[in-house]
Amino acid sequence: SIHSSFPVGPLGVFYAGARELSVVDRASSILRVPRTVAQAFLGLGLNQVVHRLALRRVADWVQESPIPAWEKWDVSHLGKGDFEGALDALCSISETGTKQEGGHALQDDLTQAWRGNTREPAGYYYDFDTTKVRFYGNTLPYAEMGHASDRSIRTVVGFGLVTSRVHHHPVQCRPIVGSRSDMISVDETVARMEAAGVKGVTLVMDRGMVSAENLKAVRKAGYHQVGMVRDGTEGWWEGLGKWSEEALERPEHLVVRPSGERLYARVDGVDAGAEPAPPDAGGGPRGEGEREVGEGPEATGAPGEPGEVEV
Repeated sequence: SIHSSFPVGPLGVFYAGARELSVVDRASSILRVPRTVAQAFLGLGLNQVVHRLALRRVADWVQESPIPAWEKWDVSHLGKGDFEGALDALCSISETGTKQEGGHALQDDLTQAWRGNTREPAGYYYDFDTTKVRFYGNTLPYAEMGHASDRSIRTVVGFGLVTSRVHHHPVQCRPIVGSRSDMISVDETVARMEAAGVKGVTLVMDRGMVSAENLKAVRKAGYHQVGMVRDGTEGWWEGLGKWSEEALERPEHLVVRPSGERLYARVDGVDAGAEPAPPDAGGGPRGEGEREVGEGPEATGAPGEPGEVEV
């Protein structure tokens, strides 16, 4: 007779991916932790993509799942503390106040692993965005008053996430102090990507991250940027009329949005000495690589949404 059942479809798919990337072996080696701690890290990741159960419930879920059999993992005494230990191995602050972030090295290694097998071009687009999550605990160095996802002012923790544009492979995820605005998170993200050896990609960001200073930082690192800027400057109108439709509507200037819509973009006035941006990559304000656009399902050369121009 059957006394219980457990759905394994999505779980089996994600577990197979973790096995292919040797997540447990890499975590154990790079974080310098026992295999059981690395397996707890795997359990956290699988829970996040399948269920997102609260931490106090993850142990029961793992015990009920086929994960222990797949991993040959003794979970008879598994508890919440085991998963907290796995989280501490990723990011923690020592008793002396030193910040320890072993997760960065693990992220870099896993990125190199999937990059070695992906069909995405090496210099393709990466999405970068931040989010703020409400914090209900008592103490956390990253928890400060800031804007929550519903625009209210709450105690929040920020997260910055960089993923590949097509298959959404994770490239970088890091905590951000809750009070920090999106605008000042760009230079830290660029520095981390440089340190990880990421080269020649185009970063796609929302309008809250576009500024002259950020564009300079992105271009100095050898990256390109696509973002949105608001209407209101003479340069905006001048940019829209820089080229004729015939000069703009060429295949080499085509950029495809995630929605499937297409636009044409060109670069004007890139800094002297900087590597020229490819036709589909952004630069900075006028004099630093302004982008001009046409947009639409058939890319008519007309401006985009009212009051906006792609940068």
